[in-house]
Amino acid sequence: MIGVPHIWETIRKGILNNVNKMTPSNKSVFRGSMSIKKANVPILSNIVDSVVFSQVKAQTGGGLRYVLNGGAALSVETQ
Repeated sequence: MIGVPHIWETIRKGILNNVNKMTPSNKSVFRGSMSIKKANVPILSNIVDSVVFSQVKAQTGGGLRYVLNGGAALSVETQ
């Protein structure tokens, strides 16, 4: 998928809005899962991909493998 920063920011804001609507325990699980992905923990990354981030993947069509950004720099948070 190819897009500009505004598209990626809109997707990010939509995901964060859904996270903010979650219960406090689910928010904690999501944030912990994000920390695991950022730290790139080998086995745990695969587990959180299949358990936690499967819903996020489904919202983008489920088959998204690569994204390209053009037009401007992308913020670190969105990356």
